[in-house]
Amino acid sequence: MSSKIPVTFDEFRLDPLDGATPPHQLGEARRIFRLCLEPTPGTCLATSLHQFQELSFSQCGPNRAHDSPPHISILGRVQIAKGAQSGWRTVDRLKTVIDQQVRFFDLRAPLFGGYTTVQRPARSVVMLVHVSQEYAKLARSIHRLVHTERGIDLPVVPPMDRLYLAYNIISSLPAADAAKLQALAKETINVRDWVLHGGSWRLSLYEVILESRILGVQQQVELVSSWPVHDNGQRAPLSPWLPASLRVKLAVLSTKWGRNTEGDGRTDE
Repeated sequence: MSSKIPVTFDEFRLDPLDGATPPHQLGEARRIFRLCLEPTPGTCLATSLHQFQELSFSQCGPNRAHDSPPHISILGRVQIAKGAQSGWRTVDRLKTVIDQQVRFFDLRAPLFGGYTTVQRPARSVVMLVHVSQEYAKLARSIHRLVHTERGIDLPVVPPMDRLYLAYNIISSLPAADAAKLQALAKETINVRDWVLHGGSWRLSLYEVILESRILGVQQQVELVSSWPVHDNGQRAPLSPWLPASLRVKLAVLSTKWGRNTEGDGRTDE
């Protein structure tokens, strides 16, 4: 780690591996991958989510949501052990299966559903989303095709109804911090283009090059592949006499939920 004391979220990270050999090429026994749905980099949504992470870090300190850019997990943390004879053949198999299966499903951008603070399993601030069942089918299909491969550890398919903005694993966020962060999310994150025009999202497969055990320090990842997903085909009401802010609220109210959000907190559009 650098001796400089970090003062911003962007500076609070692990020292880069620029020019270094990836750990798995140095004989590491395991490699870690994650498949996630995320806003396309450079869009208003992606940029404002990053700004939210910076502000939440500076105003309330680090939490586990700072470990990676905001995303919706599709597979969770996939760990693959190196085979004594087969080497990294299971890694190649995983990449091939994902690339093949992505093409078989009608994958569309999620719908925005507002913000809330959920109480279980620990108090967390989340962005509610509605994700097509096609993603759960994709995850189950990948599981079915690779679960018998040597050395692979596949987690349970995670819930896909939320994007975590602030959370901790062992203890809950303080109630005051959760309320402050939920208000900050509403003020900072730009969902207007997403709601009014469909937004731009992609499905991304990352390899985790280096994990951090330090709260708030982003893990180092390498993008393996990405696939743009279709527009969700829905728009907020475009009546010219309705202000954009009201159209966003109407879009949230019209979102149909297929899963209980497990939260007692209020939802702010």
